[in-house]
Amino acid sequence: NVVREGFNDDLEKLDKSNSDLSVYDGTWEAMAAKNSEKTREFIHSLLADSKGGWQAQQSVHYIIFADTAGRVVWATGYDSARDDATNVPEDLIAHVHSGDALLGFHTLQDKLGGVMLLKDGPVLIVSRPIVRTNYDGPVRGALVTARRLDGRAMRRLSEKTHETLSVFPFAAEDAPEDVADARGHLFAS
Repeated sequence: NVVREGFNDDLEKLDKSNSDLSVYDGTWEAMAAKNSEKTREFIHSLLADSKGGWQAQQSVHYIIFADTAGRVVWATGYDSARDDATNVPEDLIAHVHSGDALLGFHTLQDKLGGVMLLKDGPVLIVSRPIVRTNYDGPVRGALVTARRLDGRAMRRLSEKTHETLSVFPFAAEDAPEDVADARGHLFAS
């Protein structure tokens, strides 16, 4: 299916952006530092400023670094329309804690990716453990990256797939008939 391939392509690009930082000796060493200021300085040096920085270049709207206990060490957002920093939505931050699926890694090469519905709309999301460049451990935390599936992203994906696309909450009562029909077939097997 061309739409699934389009989503998977976008998800793979987000995963590549994530793994550039999560599977990196510098990030692993910084997360091991007991000096939180040193860790923050390192992360800021990686991301640079919002305008023209890593998040702008990679089209990553939200990035969260969490320690092994599931505590947020650093979280920042990027508003591409304003080309400026913004806050990470609270309902995304709420998922960053010990026991949440976003941090439930079983191996050093695990990753979790997909679509998450936030109050402000859906996001593509990828979470990976922070490990050394050669995938050695121990795990030093998690890196969560997310890209909004806003109107601009949906138009770009529509152009790429040559399909008209819309996103609806799974339980939306006001969904069009074809969406409601498709929902009825998702778990039928």
